[in-house]
Amino acid sequence: MELEPQCPTLLFFPEEEQSFNVDELISMLKVKNFDLHKFNGKHGFSDPYTLKYKVESAQRAFSTMMNFFTKQ
Repeated sequence: MELEPQCPTLLFFPEEEQSFNVDELISMLKVKNFDLHKFNGKHGFSDPYTLKYKVESAQRAFSTMMNFFTKQ
């Protein structure tokens, strides 16, 4: 929480995370001007080698990432 990025920063979060409250963290990070996105699923939603993989969320995350890179 104490880090301030020196460049545009993109962060992805799952809806569900065991180790922290996702919505609480997102609300704290919004004041730091991050590009934040929350996707349907649990930790690992974009990893095709886990049972928590969510195809639609992974595809949306990839598309969001590519758009972010294109803008930068």
